[in-house]
Amino acid sequence: MKQNSMQYLLEKFREGTLNEEERAELERLTHKDEVFAAAGRKVRGIIWRRVSLAVAAMMVVGAGTLTMLPREQEPLMAEAIEIPVPTVETQPAAPPAIETVAPQQTTAKTQRAASLQKRPKARLAIQEETEPVVVCNNQCEADSVISDIRKFLSV
Repeated sequence: MKQNSMQYLLEKFREGTLNEEERAELERLTHKDEVFAAAGRKVRGIIWRRVSLAVAAMMVVGAGTLTMLPREQEPLMAEAIEIPVPTVETQPAAPPAIETVAPQQTTAKTQRAASLQKRPKARLAIQEETEPVVVCNNQCEADSVISDIRKFLSV
C-alpha cells in the first residue's frame, strides 16, 4: 500500500494537483526532513574540509615565504691576511768593462757614468723599502729636491 500511495502522490505532484495533506504525507513517506538534514551535514563537512585545506595551504605558503626572505646578518668584513712574498734573486751579471779615461778628461759626468757602470744591474730582488719617503712642499730647497730626484732615478 505504501508503494501504491507513494506512486499516487508522486503522480499528483507531477501534475501539480497535490494538496497540503497529501504533500505532508509524501514528505513523511520520502523522509524529506532526514534527507535534507543529512545533505546539510555533508555540505557543512565539505565546506569545513575545503576551508581548513585553504588555511593550511596559506600557512605553508607563508612559512615558505618567510624562509626565503633574507635575514639580517652581521655585515661581512674583509680580513687582512699577510701572504709571504718570495724573494727572487738572480745571479749578478758580469760587470761591463770599464773604459779608462785619461785623468785630465775626467769630469763629474764621466765619474757618475763610471759609478753607475760599477753597480750590478741584473740583480732582481724584491725588498721592502726601509727608508721613508719624504715629500717636500714649497719649504724645501731646490738642491735637496734635485738630489732626491737623482737618488730616485739612480735606483
